[in-house]
Amino acid sequence: MRSFLILTALGVGFLLLAVDLLFIGGMERLVEASLSPQRPEQRNALLIGANPWPGYEPLFLARDQGHFKPDQVSLVEYPSATLVIKALRNGAINGAALTLDEVMQLRETAVPIQLVALLDYSNGGDAILARPQYPDLSSLKGRNIGFENSALGGFFFSRALDLMGLKQEDFRMVPMQVDEHAQAYSEAKVDAVVTFDPHRTHLIQLGAKEIFNSSQIPGEIVDVLAVRQSFIKEHPEQVQALVDGWFEGLRYLREQREPAMAAIAQRLSLSKPATEAAYRGIEFPSRSESLSAFSGQPSEFESRAQRLFDYMRHHNLLSRPVDLSGLVETRFIKNAP
Repeated sequence: MRSFLILTALGVGFLLLAVDLLFIGGMERLVEASLSPQRPEQRNALLIGANPWPGYEPLFLARDQGHFKPDQVSLVEYPSATLVIKALRNGAINGAALTLDEVMQLRETAVPIQLVALLDYSNGGDAILARPQYPDLSSLKGRNIGFENSALGGFFFSRALDLMGLKQEDFRMVPMQVDEHAQAYSEAKVDAVVTFDPHRTHLIQLGAKEIFNSSQIPGEIVDVLAVRQSFIKEHPEQVQALVDGWFEGLRYLREQREPAMAAIAQRLSLSKPATEAAYRGIEFPSRSESLSAFSGQPSEFESRAQRLFDYMRHHNLLSRPVDLSGLVETRFIKNAP
């Protein structure tokens, strides 16, 4: 440690500059790199990013049950949706589990992705939680609200405000990644957060109270599997393995409930009762239901996407038009094993 005392002024300046560079953007790149598989057998695999959310867990169940070969599909878990989106934009991964509004953000910046599967609908799993002294959104006027601006948080909070007749200007918005919510709450940096499980459960354990959830906007929070178009074209067999694996994981969750819930509870650091409670707020469409939603001209899903785009443009959540043509690719759902 004493060696630091004899650093020249230039050396100190260089050190401080290096520290600044590390923490201003550099840390996120380090996180992306450290979470991206680099083993030789995975270099040509379909790399799928996901952040912690119970709705994505059938993917990890499929992996753990051996449905993904290492040279076919590899799952890359990031601590937040913000990092998943950034990794997909940067080409660090080939696809991701995303909400439909996140897909809109990626398409807005011309990231060429298509949707290959419908994963789930949030029916209570996304929520706004506040300190007990704030019983509703109106009581939070002028208070600090933590939310993940680059992901689902912006859209979800905007919809809640619409229903309550409030405006975002009524609040002090504090952008932060979802994995920072519990710490920000415990340190009194925010009075409420826009979040989802497993972070929702952790915040409730800290004393936060739920004042709004996605069951109040049924069918609007949708999760999908998105893959780069170039990868779909060059490696359709791996995309097929991904989609088939998803439905195998979903089947395991339904038919082997106890061991599946135990595995998920361990992965998400939740108790078994909390894990069961989290799944009461999520709906999983079957393969046939997914195909039905994706079929038609336009399909039910494409109509939903158009309504979402119109809403996001109207509320300045998107800054430019989004090309929705060719958004959905149905062949991988159709090709059931």
